[in-house]
Amino acid sequence: MGVPGFNTWMRSQYLGAYVPQRSEFDHVYVDMASILHTVLRKGAPPAPAAAPVHSRQGAAELTASPHHCLCAS
Repeated sequence: MGVPGFNTWMRSQYLGAYVPQRSEFDHVYVDMASILHTVLRKGAPPAPAAAPVHSRQGAAELTASPHHCLCAS
């Protein structure tokens, strides 16, 4: 699943590399397994975890605008 703490370290060292770019695509695929893993690995019960899941999903949708299809699976 990656190197623990690597993303945090990269952000602290290279903040300018983490600038969201709004792009338009025909189709956008959102990896819900990754979003769920990130939110639930902190041990949050399913009901309170819904808000962070929707927040992360919304952020993904704002980053990439689909022209035709948004697939979340």
